[in-house]
Amino acid sequence: MKARVSESGFTLIESIFTIVIIAIAMTALVAVWSNAVMHSADPFWQAKTASLGRIYQQQIAAQRFDELACASRSIKCSASLGPEGESRSEFDDVDDYHNLLEQASDARGQPIADYDNYQISVQISYAGDDFTQALQRLKRISIEITTPQGETQQFVSYRGNY
Repeated sequence: MKARVSESGFTLIESIFTIVIIAIAMTALVAVWSNAVMHSADPFWQAKTASLGRIYQQQIAAQRFDELACASRSIKCSASLGPEGESRSEFDDVDDYHNLLEQASDARGQPIADYDNYQISVQISYAGDDFTQALQRLKRISIEITTPQGETQQFVSYRGNY
């Protein structure tokens, strides 16, 4: 007795065609999923870098504006930016941080826990012209942080002398 068409099941060609379509769909899904997994930690690293940037900004902003008391118009601010012979733990004004290049460390120069292999670069410049002020009334603090993955984030703030 011959089986009816509805009871005959799948043919070999139909089975192979179904397997090929499922394989293509799975390949696309795995590619999308693996890309998402590769970047799933990005928000964590970005938040950690932002936290380190905030630490350095607060550390620098807590210092006095200049080595010289240049608030009055008769006294000039320091002509050159950078430390005046102090070590890292003795930085006492904003421009001491100029050209600082170090691994993540606190105000005493001690490594900060959980920030191994983070590279910090700080540049300080007079920036009064940025806000139509006298040149030496503002300092631009530019902090560049490089993560262990090699990504770089920049943080910029200003410190005024009023």
